[in-house]
Amino acid sequence: TPVRVGDRLEVLNQQISKLRDAQELVTCFEAFNNKKPIPLPKLSNLEHSDTVFDTLRHASKVAHDLMLLADLLKGSDTAKGVEGVREYCSELEMLLVSTFYSTLEDDHADEERLHEAENFRIMRECSSLLQMYFGSSCRQYVQLHPFFQNRMPLSNSTS
Repeated sequence: TPVRVGDRLEVLNQQISKLRDAQELVTCFEAFNNKKPIPLPKLSNLEHSDTVFDTLRHASKVAHDLMLLADLLKGSDTAKGVEGVREYCSELEMLLVSTFYSTLEDDHADEERLHEAENFRIMRECSSLLQMYFGSSCRQYVQLHPFFQNRMPLSNSTS
């Protein structure tokens, strides 16, 4: 029946998508293992570009998946790849953190409008990617920033 054929096609499309993702990961890891790392996304015109955020989302997901793959492939023949993946993840994480902080510093002078500012979107995107893919490692940066240190006691006293 047409419904079964449609269901089967949907399942096949999902499998093809997973295979493409796996192929991309293997290709990226091979590039790192051959000392040809993939470039970090460029952050030009960040405020006005959804494609930059899409690129950052994709790069963050690939970096996260590459770290999982690197943990599985620890060995002498993949040492260069594992090290390259770690460096890439660290650079991407620092790119997101520095973008967040530079945007925060731009708006810090006008705290009353911080949540209304267009730059809030950039901060939200960066923080959600950091939280989603880099977990607790980004908390150390946040806890050290004066903007958050000044507000932490307020949030702790209200709980």
